Amino acid sequence: MPRLRWWYLVLLLTAGTAWGQPAAPDSSVAMPSPRGAMLRSIVLPGWGQWYNGRRFKAALAAGTEWTLIGMTIYEQRQWSRTGIITHETRRNNYQWFLGLAIMLSMTDAYVDAYLHRFDEQLDIHAWADPTGPVGVRIGWLF
Repeated sequence: MPRLRWWYLVLLLTAGTAWGQPAAPDSSVAMPSPRGAMLRSIVLPGWGQWYNGRRFKAALAAGTEWTLIGMTIYEQRQWSRTGIITHETRRNNYQWFLGLAIMLSMTDAYVDAYLHRFDEQLDIHAWADPTGPVGVRIGWLF
């Protein structure tokens, strides 16, 4: 039975993606979904960033969240074993930091997916006419 749960988890985590690969930069391929990136970031640390194609951010987010989870578990075990109040305080602090890290990771994944092709879509043109004014046109390519 536990093996079936792991396969279900793997199927759930990879559903709808090409094994976590981000969308190609080709304009014919749809951009990553901001909501999908945010939800992936909630499910597994760093998955939302990986989905957006930001591998370094994914490693950083996953490392930070897993470290905070490990430290929370360690302090909980120390507090249960010794009863020293300092361990409980540290555990609570690590839980707060973990919550903040998860919120930051979710927000980063959402914004990064939303602005995925921002610099490719922005069209900036400047011109100078010797007999007329200088002009700048900023527009969006849609």
